[in-house]
Amino acid sequence: MIGSAPLGERAGHNGHFFQNRRIEKGDQVFIMLEPNGPGGYWTELSRTWVLGEPSKDLLDVWADGVKAQAYTASLLVPGNTGASIYQKYNEYLTEVGYEKETRIHAHGQGYDLMERPGIRGEDPMPIQLHMNIAIHPTLARNGAYISVTDNFLVTANGPERLHQFPQEIMIID
Repeated sequence: MIGSAPLGERAGHNGHFFQNRRIEKGDQVFIMLEPNGPGGYWTELSRTWVLGEPSKDLLDVWADGVKAQAYTASLLVPGNTGASIYQKYNEYLTEVGYEKETRIHAHGQGYDLMERPGIRGEDPMPIQLHMNIAIHPTLARNGAYISVTDNFLVTANGPERLHQFPQEIMIID
């Protein structure tokens, strides 16, 4: 998935064929990669890219997104349900000044792109050891839009982020 827009406008999850626009200096670009590897297991990764200097609002919202993802990862404890994590995440968002999440916030991945548990309001399935969970907080404020996606493996010692790609806005000069 890819989306682009001038800084200050939402660069959301849009198919490139719906964009019909040329990416210009100063634009922010959202890119989400959703591949499956040689073993057939799925993962996903998203980052925000900027052609030029990012705005302070974008940097601030990005930092909040990384923190929101870490908060959700801390809740990936065997026995917690998708619904309970979703509720706690929305309470967290309200506390830090963002609107509540209305989409699926995170989900399992395996041989399919989206598997249970779904981190959303109605999924009672509990988290279990060795689950691969994609967490993708999506935040917007003052025209700044971000989505940071990484996969986490549920281990006995806590969640382990699987991707080594830097958790930062990618700046292209």
